[in-house]
Formats: sequence, C-alpha cells, structure tokens
Amino acid sequence: MRRRIPLVAALLASVSAVRETRSGPVDSVGRFASTNTHGALRGLKTNSLLSVASILAALFAISASAAPQSGPHTLDRLTRPHLARGSKAPHNKVSSWLRAAQRGLGPFAGPLVPADPPRSPEGELLVYVDCDPLGAEQIEALEGAGLTVDGVDFGHGRVRGKVDDALLNRLAEFSWVHAVRPVDRAVARVGSVTTEGDAAGQADLLRAQGLDGSGVVVGVISDGIDHVADAQRSGDLRSVTVPSGGCPRGTGDEGTALLEIVHDIAPGAQLLFAGPQDSFEMIQAVQCLTAAGADVIVDDLGFFAEPYFQDGPVAAAVLGAVKAGVSYHSSAGNEAQQHLEQDFVATPGSTLHDFAAGAGDNTNTVVVPPGGTLTCILEWNDPFGASANDYDLVLLDQNLRVVAVSDDPQTGAQDPIEAISVVNTGNTNAVANVAIDRFGQSALRRLELFCLGASSLEHVTPAGSIIGHPALSEVVSVAAIDVADPGLDDVESFSSRGPARIDFPARVDRAKPDLAAFDGVSISNAGGFPACPPFCAFFGTSAASPHTAGVAALLLQQNPSMTPLAVQVALRAGGVDIGPVGFDDASGVGRLDAVTTINMPEPGATVQLVAGLAGLLAIDSWRARRRPTPYSDSSSRRR
Repeated sequence: MRRRIPLVAALLASVSAVRETRSGPVDSVGRFASTNTHGALRGLKTNSLLSVASILAALFAISASAAPQSGPHTLDRLTRPHLARGSKAPHNKVSSWLRAAQRGLGPFAGPLVPADPPRSPEGELLVYVDCDPLGAEQIEALEGAGLTVDGVDFGHGRVRGKVDDALLNRLAEFSWVHAVRPVDRAVARVGSVTTEGDAAGQADLLRAQGLDGSGVVVGVISDGIDHVADAQRSGDLRSVTVPSGGCPRGTGDEGTALLEIVHDIAPGAQLLFAGPQDSFEMIQAVQCLTAAGADVIVDDLGFFAEPYFQDGPVAAAVLGAVKAGVSYHSSAGNEAQQHLEQDFVATPGSTLHDFAAGAGDNTNTVVVPPGGTLTCILEWNDPFGASANDYDLVLLDQNLRVVAVSDDPQTGAQDPIEAISVVNTGNTNAVANVAIDRFGQSALRRLELFCLGASSLEHVTPAGSIIGHPALSEVVSVAAIDVADPGLDDVESFSSRGPARIDFPARVDRAKPDLAAFDGVSISNAGGFPACPPFCAFFGTSAASPHTAGVAALLLQQNPSMTPLAVQVALRAGGVDIGPVGFDDASGVGRLDAVTTINMPEPGATVQLVAGLAGLLAIDSWRARRRPTPYSDSSSRRR
C-alpha cells in the first residue's frame, strides 16, 4: 500500500502564490545554480552555478556515499488556481529564478535557502535577453530600458548584459523580447611534475621516437590561468598565448592544469588559451581559437542550459570549428551519479511524476553537503523555442516545505527547461526532495534531470548523462580512468555515460564517449589547484581530455594532412578495449593508447571518411534498433 503524505498548508500556499504570478519564462546554469517552478529552472539552467570546489566535493562525496534510502513519498496533487494562458504580461518573459530574486519565498525554517542568481561585483543581475528581431534599434532600446550591454550575438538573437532587479520588467515589455534569463555559467569538469597519464597512454614512447607536437597549435578552453607563470617557472609549462578577438583570459587555474597535461604529452606544441565564463563567451572562445590557427582544441566545460535533446548554439560553434579543420576534444562530464532520465509517469490521481515508475515515489531525495550549492535542471524532449508542454520543478526540504520552484510557462514558443538552485547554509548535510509536476494537459514527455552539487541522489540513471557539445558525433568525447587503477580498466563511477539521445531534427542515439583517458594525475598545483590537500592529484574528465588532445598533436605532427575525422578514427582504432567486449557506454572503444594509435595503417582520405562514418553510424544504428517504442503522442516531435 502506498503511503500518502499530504502537502502541508505552507506548500500549497507557497506554490499557489508562485503560480499566481506565472506568466513568464527564463533560463540559467553554468558552474552551478536556483528557484521558482517554470522560470526558476529555466533561469537556473542558464545560471546554475556551482564553484569548482563545490563540484569537487560533490564528486568525491558521491563515490564514497550510498544513495539516500527513503520510503515512498506520495504527495497530494499540487493544486493551483486556473490560469489563463497566453498572457503577454512582462513577467511572462522573466525567468522564475530572476523573479524569485525580486520577491523570494522566505523566510525559511531550515538550512536550505534559494541561491541568488549570477550578479556582477556591483550587485547587478547578469542576464541574457533573447530577441527577435535583433538589430541596432533593439540594442538601443534595451540600453534605454536600463540594460548595460556587454555582448551581442546577432546570429542567435541574444544580448548579454547587466541590469538592476527593479528594471527586469522594463526589458520584458518589448514585444520583440522573448525571454530574460540568467547567464549560462560554465561548469568545469573537475574532478615540477609530469602527468602519469603520459606513460599510461604510452605517449612517452612516441617522444622517444622524435614526436613532440612541434608545428602543431593546441588551444585549451577552461576556467583560467591565473598562476600560469608559477607553472612556467617550475618548468611544467612553456609560453601560453591568449589571442585577441574573443579569447578572454578567465579566472582560476584549472586551465593551467589542462595546459600542463597537453605540454607533458606534446611539449613541442604551441599553446593557446581562452577562459570563457558563460555560454556566450564559450562561442566566442571557440571561434577565436579557430581564427588564431588552432589545429586542436580541448575544453572541459559544460553548459547545462544548452539543449539536451538537440544541438544548441555552443554545439554549433564547436561543429563550425571542426568543419574549419580543428580536431576538437571535450571532457565527457562528471555527472553520471547526478543524472536521471525517465519517461514521465504520473502518480495515480496526481500530476506529479513518479520516480519509481509506478511504485508511488514522487520525490527524488537529494543530499546537499554543508555549505554546498545544489542546482537541478530539468529538460524534456520538445524543441527549444517551440515547447507547448508545460512541466514544473519544485524543491522541498526534509519536512516537505517548499524552498524553490521553477514554473516558467511553455505555451508553444518557449524552451523546455526549468531550473532551481539552493544553498545549504548549515554545517551538516541537508536533505532535499525534488518533485516534477506536469501542468494542465501537457503531453507525456521524456524527462532529463541533472542535480549538480548533490552528494547523493536517490533515483539515478548514469546512462545518457553526456549532453551538449561533447555529445556531437564529430567531437572526441573523453571519459576518465584513475591512473592508479592497477588494470587501467575501470572507468570512474562519476564519469558521464552514453549514449547521447538526440530527438531533433531526427531521433538518434549517438555513440559516446569516444574513448577513456586518465585522471588522478600529478600537476604542479599552480595557484593551489586542486586544493592540496586533500586532492593533490587532478581528478575528473577535465584531466582526461587533454591527454587525447596531446596525442592528437603528435598525430598531426606525424601527418599534418590528417582531417579531424581521421584523427578521431585513429584514436578510436587505437583504443585498448576494456570493460564489456567492444564499444560500451562507459569507455567507448576503450583506453587511450598513443603507440597503437600512431602505428595504425594510414588509409586514404576516402577510406578514412567511409570507415569513420560507418563505425559511428553502425553503433548509432544498433542503439536505434534497441531503443523502446516512441511515444504514441508525437504531435510536437520532429522526425
């Protein structure tokens, strides 16, 4: 028998109050982010910000702790007043997260409180304003309404800037403004020395043969290189150039660590760097490094407000780099234990999602470490900019009191995303409960949820946790193996898994990751990254991807005519199979082996193209045959 736990009056009152003002959407995420059912999630997706330190703590806590064991929480239906949809009120366009920052849901009885959206040092909100059309007239109007513009992307109809809280609605009043949301912060995949991955991948043997990456330009994209000079003084790094024209220097030192690994593998390669802080700058960074002559680019950043079920703007920029001749490498991600993907299943008599697929558990219990930030982002398989199915995201505390809600409306022209972000202000673990609500007559959809910063998550599905530009077929997506693993054959439990599900413009499961490289490696710890102690070694897929990029530089030194596809095919063909026989969702083709990769027979260009595409398509086709029957409701799904 299912145990029914009625919602307390506070939950009903809080959610109803939120819904009464529900006439608009928004978005945000990045290093990790917060609040209000439809808009909060969207705002959160663009701004779900978790610091590198928080991510590290969460990743290692995950591997050390079991998922929370709680009894079924069957909540009564979240009742809300009937709302007329299609209203053009300004706050319909402002994300829930930004709106929550204006009015709040507090005071709060427990340690969990909504996280503040991203702000400038002066306290102004950092926002994206999505516009159609977008030209000089619109930019002038936005500036007149109080937006300090610091970036414009005409191709995607997006303006980046900062604005006072009180002026948000003024921005939304323009008919050509479609959404005002927090910026989408970058999430780094963290997890006189030489990386142990150099020997583990046998790159040292290639240097003994005279290959050191000379003549090859490698661009690195990460958080920053604040103390790069320290690594250069210790001899762990050569000169690094930050090109002009859209390559920011960034802040932090994870970028320094990535550069050191590339330098260890390919010490003769010329090094470039860019440190974007959000998705807007990421697009510029990719284009900047490409224009500066990079032959290889590697990044370790994720953007959780980008689409999960289709390729977004960042993926488009990366694909443009590959088409320009760049061999592109990216960390697969560290979110295998912070991810859930399920079809929506209604709890009987309720609009709440049943995380137990019919067993009656409509909360996903999450543990938030002391001082930690939890950012949960929900997406579903509707096209961005065209979602007519409305799902909301709610976060409750241990006593089922509402802490944050994201309830942006989806009425046919919005994005299918909601996000919430909270902070644990206490000095002990805090328990949170995530609920997903289907609003109105919304069709059943595939749900994908990330809860970044969780030290434990009750309902988890590691499969399918590779999203965004690392999910592109043309990108070398890299999983992580602890270099101290005796057999070098166990992928880290946190390393994101494939396949990468894509619904638009056509349904396919992309075979990811491509292969696995090494983490737990030594770096100089310039700038105190990572914190030493406790993590003197560099863990995470962030440490793995620069290993394959370094080997790519050796390949291109040996044969400068190799195309990005040829490099990808060679890396895959040279991989040492680990885990299940053949390609698998954890390690791809297997472990990086530089010697085997370099010594692979060199097929002609046509053979490379056919072999590479055939291999990728064969795996994708096999996955397509295994996928379950699609929804009978396909009215808004492109085929």
